[in-house]
Amino acid sequence: MPSPAPNLFKRAALAALLLFLAISALFAGLIGLGTSAPPPPLASILEPAIAQARAQQAALPPLLHLTTRDGSKLAYRRYAGRDDAALILIHGSTGSAEGMHAMAQVLNAGGGPTIYALDMRGHGQSGRLGDIDFIGQMEQDLADLLQILPPQAKLGLIGFSAGGGFALRVAGTDLGQRFERILLLAPMLHPQSPTYRQNGGGWATAHLPRLIALAVLDNAGLRFFQHLPVLAFARQDSAGRPYTYSFRLWANFKAHEDYAADYRRQARAPIVLIGENDELFNAAAYEPELKAIRPDAQVRIVPGVNHIGLSLSPAGITAIQAELRDF
Repeated sequence: MPSPAPNLFKRAALAALLLFLAISALFAGLIGLGTSAPPPPLASILEPAIAQARAQQAALPPLLHLTTRDGSKLAYRRYAGRDDAALILIHGSTGSAEGMHAMAQVLNAGGGPTIYALDMRGHGQSGRLGDIDFIGQMEQDLADLLQILPPQAKLGLIGFSAGGGFALRVAGTDLGQRFERILLLAPMLHPQSPTYRQNGGGWATAHLPRLIALAVLDNAGLRFFQHLPVLAFARQDSAGRPYTYSFRLWANFKAHEDYAADYRRQARAPIVLIGENDELFNAAAYEPELKAIRPDAQVRIVPGVNHIGLSLSPAGITAIQAELRDF
C-alpha cells in the first residue's frame, strides 16, 4: 500500500502556493489601487505663504548648492552672521528654504547667528520633487551640510511642521547630539498622537491601503515600490497637479515611530512652540503629551497665531526669537 506522505506533501505545497498567490494579489491590489483623492487647496496655509513669497523675492539671498556624498546638488540659502553660532532651518511639508525667509531675517539681524535654510531633498530645487532615494538619506544630507560649517560654531536646529517632526527624528540620533539647541515649531509628532487633527486639518490625505502595505513590506526588509506616492497635499503645482510624497520620503521626513524615544534622547528637552489657533494640530494637547514623556518638557503656546503664522507672522517669529536670545 502506497504511503500517504507524498500526497500530503503535495497538498501542503499547493496550499502554501495558493496562500502566497492570494497574499501577493492582496498586496498588489493595495499597492496598485489603494489611493484616495487629494484634499482641496487649503487657503489658510497657501494664501499667506503666496503673499509672503511675492513680497520677499527681492530680499532673498542667492540660492547656493551643497554637493552631497552621492554627488547630488542640494539647494540652500545662507544668511551671514556670527561665525561662532549657526542655526539650520528645516521647512514644512511641500515647502522650501524660501518659506523660512521671514524667520531667518529676524533671527539673523543685529549680530545674530549665521542661518542656513535648506531645500530638503525632494523639495524646492533639491532632487526629484516628492521623492528621495532611500529612508535615511535626509539625515545624511544634514550631516553633509554640517561638514561645511565652521568647526567651532555651536549649532541649533529649528524645524517647522513636518520639518519639526524631522528635527525630532534627528534629536533621537547620534547626529542630534551635535546640536546645542533644538526648537520644534508646530511639529508633526505622529498620526496617532492626540496632537494630530484628522487628515492634518485638511492639509494632507494618506493613501492608507498603499501606505499600510508598503509599511508591512518595509518592516519585512522588502523595499519594493517605495517610490510610489502615499500622501497627497492640499497644494497644487504650476501644472495643477497635487503635491505628493513617496513612501520613502514620507517615512524619512518625520519623527521615528517611537517619537517618545526621540524626545527623550537630548540632554535638554527640545522646546516646542505651537500657535493657539493652529488648524492642523491640537495646540492644547502638546503639553500633556510631552510632559508625560519627560517632565522637563517645555511647550509654548503663541496666542492668536495659526499654523503658518508661527513661521511667518511677527507674533510667531518674536516668540521663536525669544527662545534664542542666549544663542
